[in-house]
Amino acid sequence: MTPLSTPQATSAASRNRRYEWDVRIVCAAHELGSNCSVLIFLGHVPDDPKEWEDSPNFVDAHSTYIWTHEDAQEREHWRKHGNLVQGGIPLDDVLARYPELRSLKPNVVVPYLTENLHWRVLKVKTLSVII
Repeated sequence: MTPLSTPQATSAASRNRRYEWDVRIVCAAHELGSNCSVLIFLGHVPDDPKEWEDSPNFVDAHSTYIWTHEDAQEREHWRKHGNLVQGGIPLDDVLARYPELRSLKPNVVVPYLTENLHWRVLKVKTLSVII
């Protein structure tokens, strides 16, 4: 999985710019190997994965469900064609709760996210339900 890149803002073209911040998650499905969730944190991440989702620094998660190919030939086909798994997690509401951020302008938010934005990947067990 490719690590998160440097934070960037998108801006509505207007006289009073409003910046919108989100985490964009992009990975090649063949690299995952199984279903997983990408968890986003602002601040310290607990060492114990069982505490991640209850952490006050947990922002949100993006769950990825892929079809895992049992056959090696099918896995190779999937790898060559590079199907991407993508998702996003908005940050604006979360960032607005941090008093140390005077605004959502890039000169304030980029250094904050560079230092405080962390992510972890949690493998998800798939449950099969037969009706």
